[in-house]
Amino acid sequence: MFMKDFGICSRCGQMTYIAYDFCRNCYNEEEETIHEIKTYLRTHPRANAMDISSGTGISISKITRLIKNGMIV
Repeated sequence: MFMKDFGICSRCGQMTYIAYDFCRNCYNEEEETIHEIKTYLRTHPRANAMDISSGTGISISKITRLIKNGMIV
């Protein structure tokens, strides 16, 4: 189940039920971003953050944040 606690989304600031510090919309967007990066890495296994950003349009700061948080290994 998605709902964890009632709180403020760390991404958009909406007060709602959150999971992993995100509201439902931001959580879904984050999952889509992770899926897009992982899909890119399957076909470009030696890509670095700059390559991923160029190939997907996802910002380098978002990519490095996901790596630091352990969402992308």
